[in-house]
Amino acid sequence: INTATNELFGPKANGTWPTGVSLVGPQGLQGNGVNYRSGTVTMNSNQQSAVITFSTPFSNSNYSVSFTQGGLGYFGVNYIEVAVIDKTVNGFTLYIEFNNSNIKTFDWIAIPYN
Repeated sequence: INTATNELFGPKANGTWPTGVSLVGPQGLQGNGVNYRSGTVTMNSNQQSAVITFSTPFSNSNYSVSFTQGGLGYFGVNYIEVAVIDKTVNGFTLYIEFNNSNIKTFDWIAIPYN
């Protein structure tokens, strides 16, 4: 292996190394990465909404929000209504109406789309 040219040689035949084969493939497509935002919010039974503010705004409000109940010991929460409202480039409001009185912790992720 020639580490300067990234070529592999071999097998040797009749005492001579054959022409090297490049270990470097063609340039791939440039990725754009996933520019998401995520976090955790804790709500109590008296709180029906939580304002989520992004640390860095999106360039537009074309993003979807998913959330899941987070933390340990919060299983069995029943929801009457769930909504993401007031969506802007800076954040959104998570509205959840509960039918029990425990504190709830939610993990959320916002992923942009075109």
